[in-house]
Amino acid sequence: MRCERLSRRNYSLHSEGRAIDWHLDAHDRSDRRVARKLIALLLASDRLGNRHALARRMGIQGVIWNCRSWFSDAEGMGPYPLCRRGHVSDTLAHRDHVHLELNLRGARMRTSFWRRRVASGL
Repeated sequence: MRCERLSRRNYSLHSEGRAIDWHLDAHDRSDRRVARKLIALLLASDRLGNRHALARRMGIQGVIWNCRSWFSDAEGMGPYPLCRRGHVSDTLAHRDHVHLELNLRGARMRTSFWRRRVASGL
């Protein structure tokens, strides 16, 4: 995790308290299954057809896992750009953890997820 100052006025999302890494190993079948379930849950549509419903309600702005990424302006998981450079470490490729990024409101627990219950059926 990059909990560091990136430039004079720019810090990593981890250092701002806006990113979480969950150790899951893409080389392990069980961990892959858990990661896929989590990502599917976060990016699923709710019963009203709102896309990426839980991610939006929680304030998640990005997900990176196993050389795939989703950011709030994307349709779904797509190639993670860093992996296009060729061989990268498991950490940089996010093969040894799922990376979740929160927007400011999500990190401050000021989204609808924290204010009210999500209707059953997501």
